[in-house]
Amino acid sequence: MKYVTYACCIALFLLMFSPQLYAQSERGFEYRYPFGVGVFVAGKASINAVEVPSTRKTGVNFGSLPDVGISSYIPLNEDVNTGLRIEAGLYSWSYIDRPESSNFDNDNTRYFEEFTYICLSPMMQFGSFVVGLNAGIPLQDGTRETISGNISRDILKEDLSTMIEVRLGICAPLVNNDNGRLNLTLIGSYALTQLGENVYTEFGRVYLWERRPASLSLGLDYIINIK
Repeated sequence: MKYVTYACCIALFLLMFSPQLYAQSERGFEYRYPFGVGVFVAGKASINAVEVPSTRKTGVNFGSLPDVGISSYIPLNEDVNTGLRIEAGLYSWSYIDRPESSNFDNDNTRYFEEFTYICLSPMMQFGSFVVGLNAGIPLQDGTRETISGNISRDILKEDLSTMIEVRLGICAPLVNNDNGRLNLTLIGSYALTQLGENVYTEFGRVYLWERRPASLSLGLDYIINIK
């Protein structure tokens, strides 16, 4: 949970310096964000935010693929920039699973796990602040592989669960004109449901723990105004 707290603190800090509910156009007058659709791309760092066995540790890893998809903004208030932001696309999570003891920690014993999901993410947007949910189903088998690549196995798609996570962050315009706006996005998330269970055997003992990632993504989003 501490990683989710860090992500929320960063988002709230940046929010203080982001545009407020009322924005200024290039011509200088106040206006409200209109309905629009666009595309987004974001890089993401994740960690398995659960208690793992005493002989294992979890670590942060960056996904091999960025999050990509389409986005839309639906205004809900004529007086302030409050609206519904909806994203749909492919989202990935990747994190490190390694031995607790540094004596056994090397590229042949350090694993990364990676999962790709098809997701739908409805969020409320208040000015540049966004909060909402993300729900998805696995696109394909997941991967568990050592850093050296000498040990690899698939995590079967049927063993992965439907994912629901809470999201919190900012979507702040960098460029804003009558045609559309280019947004910087910084979003922290925490899975409310587990992606599946991890089974690990070490020295004849079987360990079982959840896969429940927390993540922080940084990306760009371009919304085309549709009036």
